[in-house]
Amino acid sequence: MRQRHATATGSPPSVGSGLRAAALAARWAAISVALDIAEAAAREGAASKNHFKIARGSAGEVCSALDFCGVQGAEEQQAKLRRIHAMLRRLAR
Repeated sequence: MRQRHATATGSPPSVGSGLRAAALAARWAAISVALDIAEAAAREGAASKNHFKIARGSAGEVCSALDFCGVQGAEEQQAKLRRIHAMLRRLAR
């Protein structure tokens, strides 16, 4: 990926742009967690479970992205996300 970007623009992306991309990905994934939980609550059966699974994956994505962003209090947020992840795992069964 880095090489493809370097070819397209003449230089590799800066570290700052990578951190901004991780922060943006974390925001979108966090929004996805909330929206997929809401959609799962509005559905029944397999469709509901599928949205809980999607939300669980997004929670994991946010947790991982926080490792790269250098956000103050990231460990506390990751602990909350791990609890949400565990809750969603049970709901998706």
